[in-house]
Amino acid sequence: MDEFANYRLCTNGAGQYVNNLMTSNGHVPSLEKKVSDKDTNSSRQSNTRNRFIIKNYLFDERELTEDELTKHRFKGLLRDGLGLANVDIKSVHRKKKQGVYTGIVVVETSNMENKKEVMKNKSKLKSIRQFEKVYIENDMPLETRNFQNAMRTVLKEMGKDKDYKFAGSRLLAKRT
Repeated sequence: MDEFANYRLCTNGAGQYVNNLMTSNGHVPSLEKKVSDKDTNSSRQSNTRNRFIIKNYLFDERELTEDELTKHRFKGLLRDGLGLANVDIKSVHRKKKQGVYTGIVVVETSNMENKKEVMKNKSKLKSIRQFEKVYIENDMPLETRNFQNAMRTVLKEMGKDKDYKFAGSRLLAKRT
């Protein structure tokens, strides 16, 4: 019986019996991989919790190599545009621009309270001529962005793209 101590009999979704080989220390390798993937996803999710995206912010070529320059310019946006001088920024990174678009700036705050302050005051940017075309949005996980892009494509093919909009991660019907 000792030679079969490392085997476990279980059922899969179709009701068939499957032998799962366990390692000598009693762990299932595929389960360990899933758990480690879950840990990675939860840490990635906590990162997106304190991050937000800035769109249409003026682009400087030096920002691609110097994150400190981007951080300094963004602190100017916070101070001059939003009136927030005491927001603690953990990191600022400019993504590479594509075509005529300026690229996005990914900003991570040190805590959720700082992000809430920025999100609460972001509407002030509209009234300042220098920042009137700058938008600040919540950062979304890659899966959510991919889902929204796929859904937009489906709606466009159906001819219903003008009838629906995304509010955060929710798809809503536009009011007429």
